[in-house]
Amino acid sequence: MGVAISDWRLAKAVSQLGQLGVVSGTGISRVMASRLMDGDLSGNVRRALANFSLPEPVQHIIDRYYTPGGKSPETPYKTPAAYTLKPPQFLDQLTAIANFVEVFLAKEGHTGVVGINLLEKVQMPNLASLYGAMLAGVDVVLMGAGIPTQVAGILDKLSNHEPVSYRVDVHGAEKDDDHRIHFDPESVFPGIAKLVGKLKRPKFLPIISSVVLAQALIKRSEGPVDGFVIEGPTAGGHNAPPRGTVNFNEKGEPVPYTPKFVILQTDPTIGSNGAAGVKAMAQTRVNIQPLMKYEPGNPDADNNGNVAYPNVNMMEEMVNMISATRSYEANVAAVKASKDMALKALEIGK
Repeated sequence: MGVAISDWRLAKAVSQLGQLGVVSGTGISRVMASRLMDGDLSGNVRRALANFSLPEPVQHIIDRYYTPGGKSPETPYKTPAAYTLKPPQFLDQLTAIANFVEVFLAKEGHTGVVGINLLEKVQMPNLASLYGAMLAGVDVVLMGAGIPTQVAGILDKLSNHEPVSYRVDVHGAEKDDDHRIHFDPESVFPGIAKLVGKLKRPKFLPIISSVVLAQALIKRSEGPVDGFVIEGPTAGGHNAPPRGTVNFNEKGEPVPYTPKFVILQTDPTIGSNGAAGVKAMAQTRVNIQPLMKYEPGNPDADNNGNVAYPNVNMMEEMVNMISATRSYEANVAAVKASKDMALKALEIGK
């Protein structure tokens, strides 16, 4: 589902065969701009643009990117601006209309089911992308590469052209930080609600690869989840299994790793020459509180968005390791000294 790999042609062909045809909405604004700069020789993009409800933003896009006959090989492509938390109106218009075009072309001329796939990891364009796809009547929204807990509720609001916001994950953010990107359909496309009326709310199918992800979405989704797309081992990037055994508490929540220590005890039954041996009796865990980090997008987060991480002090563990090594070395030296003394005693009697 890379950029323009599953395009409208493939999605249309699959949909006409009675299956769910899916277009990729990731980066589609850049793809549409490039198609226009290449001259749109088939006329497909411009035909779809002509079906958009508001001609003014469409004309702005045509004026900026369309090159009759296509650009020369030496001319670089014009790159749309990158998203920020406060995108300009034109960028939201371009993103929404590009998704409209892709879905419109995939649905054109038949009654099959068409979906759009977006990535939770690419958060900032998603509001405009969802709205544009809904304007074209998209039937299903699929989203993976993360835990899309916000999307179902956003679909409910966008179907009524209501303003929405998307909580954006920011590296290094504190628990009380709330970074959001906002999208108001009436501000981006003035008058759009009266022109098109209430939009169809598409089905929402998160892409998951484990029961933990499904449980997290069912529990924390801000709107109804209509089903899941389950990826198997051959799918690739979404299905990394947990490393090691995952322990759960009585609430079914993952329990983080705690340090383990081996309890050793002397055992005369396994010694030799009157000396007792040593054997491992048991393993014990240190009862320490986990480190809590605020990561609401993590599937292991609790109802407050906090994730429990192992509280292992690496400096303390290193000191313990060095201490154990020194104890072993001292014991070896003591055994060697005893052996040397016994050998010297034997030499006296010669």
